Amino acid sequence: MLAGALFACSGSSATATQDSLDASPAVVADFDASDGAPSESFPAAHPAPPQILKGTVAGTTVPGTVLTSPRIVPIVFAGDPMIETVSNFTAAVGSSAYWHSVVSEYGVGPATAIAPIIVNPSEIGLADGGTITFSNADTQSFIASHLDGAHSGWGTPDAQAIYAVFLPSGVTTNDNTSTHVSCVDFGGYHMAMPVNGTNIVYVVIPRCAKSIGSTDVTGPDLITSSLSHELIEAATDPLSTLTARDVGYAQADGPHAAYNIYPGGEIADMCSLSSGGFYKPTALGFLVQRGWSNASAAAGQPPCQPAPPDVIDYGAAPVLTANVPITSGYLGANGPTKGVKVPLGQSVTIEVDLYSNAPMSAPFNVQAFDLAGHDPDLNIVLDHDTGVNGDKIHATITRLKNGAFGGTAMVFIAYTSDTDFRDWIGFAAN
Repeated sequence: MLAGALFACSGSSATATQDSLDASPAVVADFDASDGAPSESFPAAHPAPPQILKGTVAGTTVPGTVLTSPRIVPIVFAGDPMIETVSNFTAAVGSSAYWHSVVSEYGVGPATAIAPIIVNPSEIGLADGGTITFSNADTQSFIASHLDGAHSGWGTPDAQAIYAVFLPSGVTTNDNTSTHVSCVDFGGYHMAMPVNGTNIVYVVIPRCAKSIGSTDVTGPDLITSSLSHELIEAATDPLSTLTARDVGYAQADGPHAAYNIYPGGEIADMCSLSSGGFYKPTALGFLVQRGWSNASAAAGQPPCQPAPPDVIDYGAAPVLTANVPITSGYLGANGPTKGVKVPLGQSVTIEVDLYSNAPMSAPFNVQAFDLAGHDPDLNIVLDHDTGVNGDKIHATITRLKNGAFGGTAMVFIAYTSDTDFRDWIGFAAN
């Protein structure tokens, strides 16, 4: 849902904020002086989309685990009105066509599930009607203490299990970063930990009133969409939060390392970039998260699968050919990526290729801005902001201040409406 939030706060092509920078001559890089032309070849030539890699950190391949036979272990608390939703969804999702289409190309098989384990809220210190803070460390202790073989239904640590904890109302939690607060900074997370010599993966779903970045997803839909997102990532990248020596499908390939800054290089994160990331399959009947397909992306098809029937994949792809340094921020990955170098106080112009994999009924719109937040690192001005397959836009990028990752991630949004958009992430080095 982050992509939707970014789209909503963006404006049209930015205007310069410093008079002194307006006078700086623009350097031309990766630039075709023409505006291109509408093409009957679909999609028109444009840079290749990302591929999500397994077992790669900063260009070094390491062993990478996926869960080949995942087993969902739902853990709920007595009195929770969502117990039936949790039970029905976890029982159905792992054998569904939806699950197969999202995870099978990454070596993950069908998932089974047990009936929810029901725990008394007093076990985590929650009184009736009360509120508590229950940290990630508390969650780890809670899970580990119940995997001793003496607690009914829990059994002993299982490396193929995904222990899914559904926190009740009144509980605030954090992920592995103490400053990240549930329902404000995240709607769920997955992590791993060792328990009695076995590395296990767990998922935490806090009870939020609404989805982050959207007021439309609430109630059971919020539970199943958040859970599906985390189950996908727990199965395809179970252990990277525990050790950088065991990384699943967690990072975009080197030329697209800016995606590891935003939205993150895991399979479900990558589909928060476009509209329609969540949907409700008729056969399943629950709202779920689409997942990034390397195969579809490489074939010029919509990368977030299962794709709706007859959906057109389109976008605005910046042409970035320079090798520039980046600190991606995830797993401490450092290395070169494809980008453009924009020194402080200078401007550089690049080409942006517009494409679609089928004819569209009308031209689409384009916006571009950096991802530094409310105090931008970059000013990006487009020479025009609409086009069709085969057209080219020229983006002039001015460096206002240096970025924190050796540069600044930037987003190029192609859209037809507030609810139909595609994002492409690029990188401007300091």
